[in-house]
Amino acid sequence: MTRAALAFAAFTALACGSAAAQTVGPEYTTARGNWNSGGGITVYAYTYEQDGYVAICGAWSADGQAAGTAFLNDDVIDAGHVSLGGTRIVDGLDFMTELRGGQGVGGPANCVLTGAPWDPSYAAMPPEIRLPRMVFPAGSGGSQKYTFRQVGG
Repeated sequence: MTRAALAFAAFTALACGSAAAQTVGPEYTTARGNWNSGGGITVYAYTYEQDGYVAICGAWSADGQAAGTAFLNDDVIDAGHVSLGGTRIVDGLDFMTELRGGQGVGGPANCVLTGAPWDPSYAAMPPEIRLPRMVFPAGSGGSQKYTFRQVGG
């Protein structure tokens, strides 16, 4: 997909509106990424059809992190995306609810109605969550770096 098409898809997802909030359940797909300094991020996503379009619900939580990486989580979430059957449905996961205190299944999930038309084959496909590998400087002038890498999902 070209950059223009990706930008349009992201705009369409935001322009189409929201769907009713849900609760993270066992049917949600999960993806996990870890920081090289310890701890990581878990993302939960679920897709369904609403009014002929793809709706996506999601949440994320962070755990066991060093103080230096906690403020970088939003950058990772903003750069993530969700696909169905190899088609990107939404770029940027910043619409998702941040769960605090180790909450996961049972926590609240925010939902959006995307501009992506629903394909009946999507009903049998779990969403594919991708979190990019990202590297951040750990401080001024040093060679130490914080690296985030997806390890599951």
